[in-house]
Amino acid sequence: MRFGLGQRILLIGALIVLTLVSTHIVTNHRLQALHDINQKLEQTQRVISLGQNHLSALKDMEIGKRGFLISGSDDFLEPYVSGSLHLRQNMEKLRRLTAGEPKKQLLLDEIENLSEQKLRIMQQAINLRRERGFDAARAFMLSSGAKDVMDAIRTSMSRLLEIERHELDRTEKQASLQDESLHMTIVTIDLILLGITAALLLLIWNTIVRPIHQLKQGADQLANGNYDIHLDVRGRHELAELAGSFNHMATVINERTQTLKTLIDAMVDSIVVANTQGIIEVFNPAAERLFGYTAREAKGNKVNMLMPSPHKQRHDSYIQRFLQSKKPKILGSTIELEAQRKDGTTVPVEIAINAVEVKQTIKFIAAIRDISDRK
Repeated sequence: MRFGLGQRILLIGALIVLTLVSTHIVTNHRLQALHDINQKLEQTQRVISLGQNHLSALKDMEIGKRGFLISGSDDFLEPYVSGSLHLRQNMEKLRRLTAGEPKKQLLLDEIENLSEQKLRIMQQAINLRRERGFDAARAFMLSSGAKDVMDAIRTSMSRLLEIERHELDRTEKQASLQDESLHMTIVTIDLILLGITAALLLLIWNTIVRPIHQLKQGADQLANGNYDIHLDVRGRHELAELAGSFNHMATVINERTQTLKTLIDAMVDSIVVANTQGIIEVFNPAAERLFGYTAREAKGNKVNMLMPSPHKQRHDSYIQRFLQSKKPKILGSTIELEAQRKDGTTVPVEIAINAVEVKQTIKFIAAIRDISDRK
């Protein structure tokens, strides 16, 4: 199946768009997974923090309770009162954070029941201190099993925190792997995009930039008279077809130019073509034989070197007069003159001169015939 230049660019553009869309989908998926893992990390860290706060609150309550039992001053009960409120708030938060996890909920049931039991023991000790004094409260605390309850709370909380820390380690590893996976995905996609971009740039260079540059160089050479030119632009795209048409055009021009040159070279009469500065541009073999100059010697020199005095000195003024007035004096007619050969000798000639416009500039064409036989 043949793909044109535009179709190739559209195809690569579609690949880039497809890659970008795929990148967006894959990256979003990876980022969402990483976001979920980070949320899990935050949740686990929050559970650990709340569990530690729960134990700290119980410890502060115990210290406040002891201070009250010893002193009987209500000032020591502030940690007990605030700690009691914090315990219930922490428990509610822990319940929400571990919702849907039966094992953790069972441990929280144990911790909550034990904590309530601990609170009842402390509250009863406080009441006894108020009603019956320090000794009664002290005796109650020694027989209440408060220490065993606190140890049980610590044990249950340690089990919960151990589960959370294990999950934290596992989640951190997942986050690290997910981060590496995301990084590798981005690097891979970047490399794919880089490859596609390089392919697009290479395609543009090979099928657009280089052919256009070759076409420009070819056009410049063609304009400078180099008709034997061939552009090497390969492929099956539009610019390759244009280059093929250019090569065909150059071949046709070259063939016609060569045909014209062959005809001019085969002419019996001498043909000399000069520009408006009087510089010789065409000098056929008959002119070489007549004047004794080779074409290489004649081309690029003033045409007045073929004229004896006084025409040699006046020839430039003849040209300027014609260019200013556009009124031919001898153009279009045949006249007899003396011409000067390379060796300085003169020869009678019959000359017909005409002016033609080529590429917005004038060329003077002279057909010259030796008429020595007539003299």
